[in-house]
Order: sequence, then C-alpha cells, then structure tokens
Amino acid sequence: TQTFGNPFSNPVEAVYRFPLSHNGAVDAMTMNVGARVIRGEIRRRTEALEMYEAARQGGYTASLLDEERPNIFTQSVANIPPGGKVTVAISYVET
Repeated sequence: TQTFGNPFSNPVEAVYRFPLSHNGAVDAMTMNVGARVIRGEIRRRTEALEMYEAARQGGYTASLLDEERPNIFTQSVANIPPGGKVTVAISYVET
C-alpha cells in the first residue's frame, strides 16, 4: 500500500517505481480516492496506457500499474486533487 498526497493548489501526477520478486505476479490493485474505492483491471499495455492518458487529460484521478521489466514496476497516479490524497494497494502472489 502506498499513499500519495498533494500539498499544492493544482492537481499533480505521482510516479513510484518499486521492485518485486522475480517469482512474483501482481494479481489485484485498488485505488482509494476519498470515500471511493476503484478496482483495477488487467489490460494489455497499449490499451491500459491509452485509458490512463485519456483519464489524465480529462482531469480524472486515475492510476496505472506497469511492469517495466520482470521485477520492476511503476505506479502512476494522475490528477491527485489539491490538498488530497490517493491510496493505492496492490496484492501479489509469489512462488
């Protein structure tokens, strides 16, 4: 679980890179924005990026979890509201 805050007066985007085990696989992601809980969907990389960019450009709070290489992931969160916070939780399985 990672919490992203925005102390500024305009919406911001946060990017967080982190490692996981070579034997791990992410199987779920949720994003909490205020009282809302949004469950992530697994999509092909191109489609997921297009959806994220459309939401970001539309001013919506959105998140994207992308596997950069087998054990490095990038979590992006767009349009964190001014003075607000967004919490993203992932779960993963590992052999």
